[in-house]
Amino acid sequence: MSSHPNLIKQAYSDAEQSKYSAKKFESKAL
Repeated sequence: MSSHPNLIKQAYSDAEQSKYSAKKFESKAL
């Protein structure tokens, strides 16, 4: 079913990156 595993991996890493950035931003805001 995974015809584009790299694409999925990229999207996943992007999500992780934004999650991490949001956490960093939150701690900075506090």
